[in-house]
Amino acid sequence: MIKGSENRELTAVEQVKFQGEFIEAAEQDENFVADGGKIYWAIDTNIIYFLIDPIGRAFPDDEQQTGYATIFTNDPRRAVEILAEALANYIVEDLSPNAPLFVPPSIDRQVFLLVEGLSQEGAVAADELEGNNIGAKANQLANWLANSSESDDKSDVIAAKLLNLALLRKTTSQLARLERLLESGRIVIAGISAANLPKPLPFAMEVSDSEGKGYLRQLLEEGVWRSFLGGLIPGRNKGKAFETKASALSTLHRWNDRLARLHKNAPNTAPVKINFLTGDTPLVTTRSHFLPTNVPSAHAELMNFCDTHFRHPRGLLADLPMLKFPDEDRLNNTHFFDLWSHWTLGEDAQDQAEISENIQQNWAEFLSKAVLNYDFDQRTNDLEDWQLRSITAFESWREKREDRIEEEISEFWERCFYFATQGLVRFGSASTMRPNARNAPPVYLESWSSTYNLISQIVNWNSPSEFDAEKYKSGLALIDREFKGRAESERDARYAYYIAHAVLFAARGNWSISSKVAAFAQRFARTQTSRPGEANGREAIYIQAFCLRHAARNLEDLEPLPELVKRAREIAKGEQDAAFSKGIERHDSIAIRFDAEIEAINITAWLFRRFSTNSFDLVEENETLSRLIESSKGLLEKVENCYETSKASAENDPESEKRCAVIFRLRVRMLVNLLGLSVFRRDQKFDTVLQRELFRKSEEIEIEYEKLHSSTQSHCFSAYGKMIRSSVAYLTTKDSQKKKEFQNQIVDLTSNDKRNQMATFPYDKGVQGRLSWLRAIAEVET
Repeated sequence: MIKGSENRELTAVEQVKFQGEFIEAAEQDENFVADGGKIYWAIDTNIIYFLIDPIGRAFPDDEQQTGYATIFTNDPRRAVEILAEALANYIVEDLSPNAPLFVPPSIDRQVFLLVEGLSQEGAVAADELEGNNIGAKANQLANWLANSSESDDKSDVIAAKLLNLALLRKTTSQLARLERLLESGRIVIAGISAANLPKPLPFAMEVSDSEGKGYLRQLLEEGVWRSFLGGLIPGRNKGKAFETKASALSTLHRWNDRLARLHKNAPNTAPVKINFLTGDTPLVTTRSHFLPTNVPSAHAELMNFCDTHFRHPRGLLADLPMLKFPDEDRLNNTHFFDLWSHWTLGEDAQDQAEISENIQQNWAEFLSKAVLNYDFDQRTNDLEDWQLRSITAFESWREKREDRIEEEISEFWERCFYFATQGLVRFGSASTMRPNARNAPPVYLESWSSTYNLISQIVNWNSPSEFDAEKYKSGLALIDREFKGRAESERDARYAYYIAHAVLFAARGNWSISSKVAAFAQRFARTQTSRPGEANGREAIYIQAFCLRHAARNLEDLEPLPELVKRAREIAKGEQDAAFSKGIERHDSIAIRFDAEIEAINITAWLFRRFSTNSFDLVEENETLSRLIESSKGLLEKVENCYETSKASAENDPESEKRCAVIFRLRVRMLVNLLGLSVFRRDQKFDTVLQRELFRKSEEIEIEYEKLHSSTQSHCFSAYGKMIRSSVAYLTTKDSQKKKEFQNQIVDLTSNDKRNQMATFPYDKGVQGRLSWLRAIAEVET
């Protein structure tokens, strides 16, 4: 069954969510690799069938209820078949380019049976394509394309038909493809070729009984896997194939356990894991099949293992070049699938259905265009002469229409992304709507009052309970109205739309998604204009840099960020020059934000080193800390002066009032950074004079904020900011009762049940992490 035991067709919103589950698993692998890990791939027998006959497993059927290349029930059939070919080629050539795909022991026998079966079928089916005059039909289509005009709206359909025919495979070509995969070493039998695999795989795969018979060993026994699979895949818990599957999964589990222990004993080495690519959907979506109350204790470990190591081919779709946005580099590998992975099934069924149906319709349109970018490359070895002629005719037709095809792909891709953002806003899962420990970036949009007003509300929607669906919908309507009638109105409105959503996701603490939405907003920026207040990309780039910093997993992730900030600064400089040339003495886009972001990047880099390494030079570390504190103090003073200047003119100038609000948020952020730096000195020789001065300023800011926002439920300091303030107050107050109160606040905010909420960066976590440091300070005897 696709989900649980329900034998029914999924609704559109369930299909979005279902695809999201596959993508969410792929995101785990991205994070694993980003943290320095290496992934090797084992494949199931059903994947081998898919690699040699992609179309045969592209669609769901009675036996296989999840098609490998079908997302929605009304996906265009011809496009799905081409997508399946592209996906199979990606698995063979690009999924594991530096290591072969390997077949676990016990499954290897099924591969030999497959070769034998194809050999017997080949004699019967050798002329199956020629007997149906497929070649003649392809020649007819090729001739029609050669004579078609560039404006003929039928040519895309004819081209897709021709491409589809060119990809058809006979049984004999399936056999040849399998033999070539085995002979070339792209697929190997692990038990036979283990010694030739990259290290440390030979160690993981060696036959050994030295592990003993502990509890984990008991879990690895095939009987436990048979029991687990019997509940997971009802009706398939008998026979030789079932026994073979249980044995193979038991072996995979043992291999990964060895690799995990190897890394544990040598933590300075890269973590390694072996994933299992399979078309058995229940193995990949175990949480959908086992409700928590139905999970035997002995199966809990196996469920975790499935979540961590089992992957479905559909989870790889976002990696296919043909499904990426054409300007992939600029968009930071953004994909609308990334947004689908965080959907949940909400209560407003009608609203969800409307958005899901829009996604379904635009996906079909997009896919029909995207497959026209199919890349044959070197994949023509097993094709007949008429197929090669068809490919030549297709590529000649495509070359003449390349710009138009790319433009249409971009258009439908954007529509998919547009509705995906709305779906995630309204139906985001709990993981994307947890209370955020940080404040959103201080965004400034000149003269765009509706967009600014929506963002002003959005930045305070930090938890599910604060999200206001009606205000959100009316805000979107006002954005459309604000740009109506202007030149480039639709483009500007789209830019404003994505800027607002980038801020919304940042307010939720979904930094990676926010950075991708901000990156996509740049697609609509008019980079040639320098006029102040235009959709020139300045704010989108700034938000992207800000959110990528918060999403950073290591020091390397910070390296490209100064260049992004530089680009935003250059746009602001262009605006200022353009304003001056028109007699406007000064245009203020609050460029000091860019100085503050560069400073924040430097602070983040220092914190990575401070809390992520055991080897350090205390003198050098303290000298760098002192420099950061001094530069941050100077920058805070500049921000305070900017704030006073804006506040003085805010009464009679709406734009100054907006700038004032933005600078106020920047001021809070700078102060929190300084407060934090003052408590992270490793030798605990704190500057209490500085700490008292900073805490006094924070009290003044909070009082001022409450006066300005007395009618709202918004907050001045984020949860993290409150924790840092409490830490400084605890260290500096002499009042024993207040000291105890601040101590309790810190202990509460760093408790185990709140740490996931409070942790933003990797260095926040662990016994040597930032949160543990703050808790340890608070637990010192007074």
